[in-house]
Amino acid sequence: MLVHSWIYSYTVFCTGWAVILASLYTIPSNQSLNREPRLYSEFLDEVNEDEIDDSNEISDELNPKIINGRPAKDGEFPWMVALHYNGRFVCSSFLISPTIVMTAAHCVKFENGVEPASAFYGIVGNNLREGPDTRIQFSEVEAHPNYGTGTEYDIAVLRISSPVQMGEKIQSICLPESNQELEIDVLQAMGWGATSNTPGEPPKELMTTQLSAASQRSCRFFYAFSGITITEKHLCVVSNRRTGVCFGDSGSPAVFQDSSSGKPVAVGVASFISFLRCGPPRIPSVYTRTSSYIDWLRETVKDTNGICFV
Repeated sequence: MLVHSWIYSYTVFCTGWAVILASLYTIPSNQSLNREPRLYSEFLDEVNEDEIDDSNEISDELNPKIINGRPAKDGEFPWMVALHYNGRFVCSSFLISPTIVMTAAHCVKFENGVEPASAFYGIVGNNLREGPDTRIQFSEVEAHPNYGTGTEYDIAVLRISSPVQMGEKIQSICLPESNQELEIDVLQAMGWGATSNTPGEPPKELMTTQLSAASQRSCRFFYAFSGITITEKHLCVVSNRRTGVCFGDSGSPAVFQDSSSGKPVAVGVASFISFLRCGPPRIPSVYTRTSSYIDWLRETVKDTNGICFV
């Protein structure tokens, strides 16, 4: 699976092309490849084993060609939207209402600012990022105005030109209330991102995997080596095996099954991965924590009657 890497400062599009977008966080020479083993071992020494959930068994049925994910079942994640830019797949995204799609800011805002809505379209109701589809057009694109000043604020919404007709294979996903603290343990990740660290054509089929929430303390410790500050606006996730998000999964949700309501909740938006690349076990990937941006969402969208909050 998935994520745009600020550390590498590029986004890999569906063709495997690297497009330079920013250089906020490059790895200094003393933190290059010869330093990675020390970073990895020091991080594992520091992290308390109890903080990482190793209880999730990885199914033997998983496709060995994927970073320990599996193809999504038909209609399993009806909120997913394959986001295309100028005719090319660029990011994963998801429906939060019949008229609003959420994704990462870096999926829509490049060097010259937020791209026009006409440059994007989405595909919904299908596990394929291309092919037989319901195509949606957008009338507005809004990235968080503070995005670009660091690794926070990596969140954006796109307004759909005409409301999507909801059905069995097209549904929106709930969001947490503002600054709500949920007891998050196991998360489901999904997207159309790369299935290996080798540049190339990402999968046409939607993939999914399970991840565990990581402690903020261990996540801060790891990213401090790269000069990156992890805050409460971030949600860090880890895997106990070589599974996780990769390039192209940017903008996809981290989904938590809320026990009280029984509803799936998008608690994070895939933002960036470590310079150790995709899928190393117990190394955190970072999501934008959606509960930290609900006030911004309400101000931006205005009418949130169609959005489910839990």
